[in-house]
Amino acid sequence: KAELELTPSLENCLSAEKRLEKKKQLLNKRLLLEHAQANIWEEIVLPEHDSFTEYLFAVTQFAYVTCFSVILPITPLIVLFNHLLNMRLDAFKLCRGRRRPLALKTGGIGVWNHVLHVVTVIAILTNCSLMALTSSQFSWLANEIGTLGVFALAIGWEHFMLLVKYIMQLTVSRMPQTVQDEIRRK
Repeated sequence: KAELELTPSLENCLSAEKRLEKKKQLLNKRLLLEHAQANIWEEIVLPEHDSFTEYLFAVTQFAYVTCFSVILPITPLIVLFNHLLNMRLDAFKLCRGRRRPLALKTGGIGVWNHVLHVVTVIAILTNCSLMALTSSQFSWLANEIGTLGVFALAIGWEHFMLLVKYIMQLTVSRMPQTVQDEIRRK
């Protein structure tokens, strides 16, 4: 008889514990939901991500390296450290300071590809000119064939380098062979 009297009170105690546990779970779920919604609203008010500045910065650094590494050979190293630092800062900005960008399917980098081709042509022109006009190795040649001869040699070398650039541009595939094989298989 004593056992029968303890059973209902034990059941009440267990059911009260279960109810308390369910309340805790519901409260935790509610807090998690409120927290998630707060994060979403915080992200919505952030400014939208625009990759134009990152592309512009990368192209400017590429132009510095290709155009002026003849004058200052340490330029690529300086640009490398600068790019690594900016990469980390951009990652932080993208994760914490901007809205997440929507993923869009694109065929490449768009007009920036043409800008890079223009920069390479300008780099060939400036490098050939700087080599011909400032290099001490060409000073003896200027004495032999004259200034006009050095200018003609620089123009000829520049045209040869442009030819090499365009041949490489035509022969090197834009897509790796493994990607082309995968596309053909599908």
